[in-house]
Amino acid sequence: PARTGGAAAGDSSVLLSARPGPVRQIAGRAGRSLLLGTAICLLIGEAGRWHWAADLFAHFRWQAVAALTLATLLTALAGRWRWAAAGVALVLLSAGTAGGPWLRGTAERTPAARLTVVSFNAHLHNRNAESLLQWLAEVDPDIVVIVELGPEMASGLASLQQHYPTLHTEAREDPWGVGLWSRLPDGEIEVLDQAGPLGPLPALALRTQVSGIPLQLLAVHPPPPIGATLAQTQQRQQLQWLQWMAERQTPTVLVGDLNATPWGEHFRRLREAGLDDDGWGSWPPSWSPGPPLQWLSLPIDHALAQPPWRVLNRRCGPPLGSDHCPLWAELGVDR
Repeated sequence: PARTGGAAAGDSSVLLSARPGPVRQIAGRAGRSLLLGTAICLLIGEAGRWHWAADLFAHFRWQAVAALTLATLLTALAGRWRWAAAGVALVLLSAGTAGGPWLRGTAERTPAARLTVVSFNAHLHNRNAESLLQWLAEVDPDIVVIVELGPEMASGLASLQQHYPTLHTEAREDPWGVGLWSRLPDGEIEVLDQAGPLGPLPALALRTQVSGIPLQLLAVHPPPPIGATLAQTQQRQQLQWLQWMAERQTPTVLVGDLNATPWGEHFRRLREAGLDDDGWGSWPPSWSPGPPLQWLSLPIDHALAQPPWRVLNRRCGPPLGSDHCPLWAELGVDR
């Protein structure tokens, strides 16, 4: 009987030692909850074609990758290996479908034509034209597009005319002002009236040639899809762009603050029309809500091209008084 009692006590001791401590229990529960919640958000984002609110979940792809990574670490810490394995699979799947310039082809090709473009959401109340002019002089683009162009910023950029003889500005007191400057020869700029929630909003179209290759560049700034009305306006404007492109039947470069990330329904329709950026638009983020919410930053400023044009390079410039960084993009046509 004494030996039997000792064995029972030993078994109980083993069971108690195998039970995870409170820290591991909390880590396991938090990791499982975070993993399930993030996976559900990603699934909701896939339903964006059916409802604008679902599409909002698609935009935070890199945040989802970070959340899934944390969830995987927490479940591994808790010894929940099946959950951790599921987390690893979701991290790889989400990061792989997020895209990025590191996933593009590495073949180097010499372009027959080359073009550099700057697109910048200057912010309506930004008056720091001097810093913008200095940076533009450093990067020396062929075409400059400014959205959220207010009257004071437009006046401060007047000296650009010396280097960019083809230009048109639609400065406004609301966020829908736009300006376009080009130094390419024989350029012509057209003002397009787009659908707006309270009336027409301008977009600018440049028709020109680069090394004898025709090009039309469309500078746009649709509203953010926050609410049914603005989401519908964004969709209507996009349909107008696609109709305009189809009517002119010239390879198009689309630039501006699209208020959309590469993972949403808005972008899917543009890709179906042949507009793409070879993965350059996925990283880094071009817009930030500022501290303490920098972790919600998103890549919503883009340069997209139709064949034979393609995006060769892309980078974000320094902060210039806006919640957006200026976008510099290099485009080319393969030989």
